Order: sequence, then C-alpha cells, then structure tokens
Amino acid sequence: MTLDDPVIEGSGSFYPFSKGQLPPEPPLGNMEYKLKLIPVNETRRQHLSTQLKWRLKEGFGEAIYEIGVRDDGKVVGISEEDMRISLTTIDNMAKSIGAEILLTREFLHNGKHVAEVVLRRLPDNTDEFVDFRIALLGNVDSGKSTILGVLSSGELDNGRGKARLNLFRHPHEIQTGRTSSVSREILGFSIDGQVVNYRVSDTSEEILQQSFKLITFTDLAGHHKYIRTTISGLMASKPDFVMLVVSALVGCNQSTVEHLSLAAALRLPVFAVITKTDCCDLARIPKVIGDLTALTQSTDLPSDLAAVVQTEDECLSAAYHMACGAMMPIFTVSNVTGQNLNLLTRFLSMLPCTVATKARELSLREPAEFQIDKCYRLDGVGKVVSGILTSGTISPGTTLALGPSFSGGYTKVLVKSIQRSHTPCQLVRTGQSVAVCIVLDDEGFRIRRGMVLTDIASPLNSCLVFEAVLRILCDVKVITKGLQGTVHCGYICQTAVVTDVDSQEALSNPLERFVKLKFIKQPECVRTGDRFVFRHGRIKAIGTVGLVMGLDGPVF
Repeated sequence: MTLDDPVIEGSGSFYPFSKGQLPPEPPLGNMEYKLKLIPVNETRRQHLSTQLKWRLKEGFGEAIYEIGVRDDGKVVGISEEDMRISLTTIDNMAKSIGAEILLTREFLHNGKHVAEVVLRRLPDNTDEFVDFRIALLGNVDSGKSTILGVLSSGELDNGRGKARLNLFRHPHEIQTGRTSSVSREILGFSIDGQVVNYRVSDTSEEILQQSFKLITFTDLAGHHKYIRTTISGLMASKPDFVMLVVSALVGCNQSTVEHLSLAAALRLPVFAVITKTDCCDLARIPKVIGDLTALTQSTDLPSDLAAVVQTEDECLSAAYHMACGAMMPIFTVSNVTGQNLNLLTRFLSMLPCTVATKARELSLREPAEFQIDKCYRLDGVGKVVSGILTSGTISPGTTLALGPSFSGGYTKVLVKSIQRSHTPCQLVRTGQSVAVCIVLDDEGFRIRRGMVLTDIASPLNSCLVFEAVLRILCDVKVITKGLQGTVHCGYICQTAVVTDVDSQEALSNPLERFVKLKFIKQPECVRTGDRFVFRHGRIKAIGTVGLVMGLDGPVF
C-alpha cells in the first residue's frame, strides 16, 4: 500500500484497533507505538532513526510501528494531515538506515486515522538465521500430520492421507492414520520470504543452507489415550507458538478445549487452522469459527480476540499481534485443493521474534545446559545423545558434565562432534535441537532420558525434593497430601508425590497451591523458575519450580 492509497475502514475480518486498546508497548521487542511522527529538527530525526534501528535489531531485521497509538496501548488516532506527515517521516527513516517498508495499512477509528507499518532490513550477516519452534495441537483426525506433510513437501494431499505418510514413525500409525509418537519436520523461508521445503530442496541440509528463517514443527498426538506423550512432547520441544488444528467436519470438542487451555496456561501464542473445508458445506465453517471465538473467551488466553485472516496484508499484521498476545488468528484451509495455504505460509514467513526467542538470545551468555532426549550407540562413531540446548553454546572439543545418575552423581564427557539435521556443525546455540557424539570418562555410566550435559563450572544440580507453585486447571481441592502424579519438565517425565500442601490463603490466586514434591525413583536436574506440567488422570496443573533441595555428597 502506498502513501496515496485509500484508507481501509475498520470493518474487515481482522481489524487490530477494533477495541480501541492494544497491550501496552513492550519495552523490549520489535513493536513501537507512536502517536505521531513529526520531527521538529535534525536531532529528533536522528533519534527516531536510532530507535528504528534498535527495534529492527530486536526483531532480527523486522519491526512494526503502530501510529496513532499511545504508549499505554490506547488507540487515539490523528488527523489526516498528521498521518500523511507521519508516514512520510517513517518512509524517510527507513531509507536513511537501508530498511524497506513491507506493508502500510491505514484505518479509521472513531473518525480519526491510525496506521500500521511493517518494516524489514536485511541482516549484515546472512549466514545467521532466525529459528522458531511450533507445536501442533488438536483433536485426533483433525489433520495435523497431513497439513504438516503438505507444508514440508510442497505437495497437496490426495484426500486419503498420502501427505502424512512421511511423518509416521511406526507401522500402526500408517495403518490407523493416527499419530501416537512425537515427530518433527522443518520448513524454511529464504531471505526474500520464499518457501524452502522438500519441493525445492532434496535434503534437510539444503533447507538449512538456503533458509534465512527456519521453523521446526513438532507433531503431537491428538488421541486422548496418548495424552502423556502429547504433554511430554509439548514440554520437551519448548515451542514459541502453538498451531491449534481443528477439523471443519468435527469442530471443537473436549480435546480442543483441553489443548487450548494447556497452551493458554503455558502463555504460548496460539493461532488456529481449520482444515477439511473442502469436505463440508459453507454454512458449517462459520459455526466452527464461532465456537473457536467462544473458546478464546472462556480460556485464559492473553486476549479474547479471534479473527479470520483473509488477505496477505492481514497475514503480516496478524503475525505480529498474535506474537504479542493481542489476538488469535484463524485460517481456513484445504490440504486437497490448496485453499488459503498461501495465506498460512505467508503468515509463517512473517512470524516475529517473541519474548521466548529473545530470552534464548540472552541465555547465550549463560553456562551451557543440554537436555537429553535419546541415547544411541553407533558402530564406528560411539555414543550419541540427541536433545535440545536450553542455554549457552556447545562446540566440539568442549568438556562437560553428564548427569545426574541414580545416585545423583555426574561424570565428565568430551564432545567429539555435533550434527544438526544430519549436517555437521561447529557451534550449537541456545534453542537448537542437535545430536552430540560424546566420549565418557566412565564408560559404565548409564545414560537416560532427562539427563543433562552441563558446564562443569556451573552448579551441578541433583534433587529429589523441590517446592513449587501449582496453578490448577480444574478443582483446586484435588491437590492433597499424598497425591501422586507425573511431572513433565523438559525431557523429564517421572512420577512425584505431593509431600506437603500449604494453606490456600498463602497465595493471592485461588487456583494456585504451594506444594512440596518428591520424585519417587531417581534424582533429576531441575532449577528454580523451571516450568512443568503436573498430571494425574484428568487432573492437570502448571507448575513453577521454587526452592530446590539438592542432594549432599560427592558430585563426580
């Protein structure tokens, strides 16, 4: 949209200023609110350009400006002349620092003008790429594996599940068409926003090499009998966003409510995809959209605003507002006809950095900690562990500590080599999933899921007992002393017993309880501030680790 384009009235399917209030301007991140941009002198111009540089840096080369909005998020609006000057100013700011305006959307709000401007500047080092993780949640048979297969392969489904076959890991999954395990797939975008998948690249190594923005999808089981696997995969993958998949044929059911409530409790930005729109009549889709909208108002999402995205311009704006918790975008797609898949890929290409991705950048300075998912022994290679790096960096030749063992001890290991998506790499950064070949000091040391590789200089933590605050997703009275449940914390999945429960009056939130938990089998490495899910049957709670009571005794 150019500066001379007509104003769009705020009556479309997605109008971010409809409520007259946005979330307060975040001090960090790539979103900036400006009532108006009218530079009075050269010093002011330089200040505005410097501020734009900082917002672009926060967004890894992308930023969004809301004009006509106060810092507290109040949508005020300005006159037509002030808006013209403000848009001219931001255009000059972008040119002065080598940035470009991707999108300008103007709206009328209570007779006043407001605008949304999306900017991008290419990074100085194009070898670095932005990395996101998205978890797929939704009811069984909603089409999660199929849509992921379509996105990653670039080929439409044949209507009988052909696109999902490459994601299945077990024969029974192929026979039933239902996911029972956790599978991952990647999708890349080039520096100009073009899709990089297996249609244009033969291998995952080529996708990594050609991508400026890389998304790792985690496909989770939808059937309720696999809820343990679903929760474990959700907590272990540490997603930045959640894609909630809903079938237009079935609509929202109890699993949809449960998955959306879980994502909301974990404070994860959510966008919804309604699939199988080619299999139902047109009157069915608005009903499903209405049910989803009602769900956002009944759950604990940061915002109860849900809106259908219908144009590419709306994709850009919806990506930023979803990331900051202002809305839940909804897409209606067909994996057979390809309807609106272009909108979904456009939306994915414009996803901005969130608080989680910024936190990963900050944690690069912290001691390394690598959480182990699986352990292998390969002929001619040795022992290999796969998992995710939660803090710091790791490179070949580094000596780390591995543990805790059944007795709470650690052993020293040497990092021999590292591979990411079958590609050798010399440096692993926070948030990346890799496979690490290691050489152990103690060859008899038994490696298990949930262990960590951590910096020797950092405190080596082993604990059986820890305190936590549980936020209950059901009746708070069910949390009693002696209750046993499963703790899902990263790759840790172990039964723990509630050994003590404080009075409810100790906390201001009536849905929270202060408890003491004890692992019943072996020590684990948990740290203050870690988030976890506590599950017992249909009882689910989101916990935050408080005081950790470490084990005494020798570490090595």
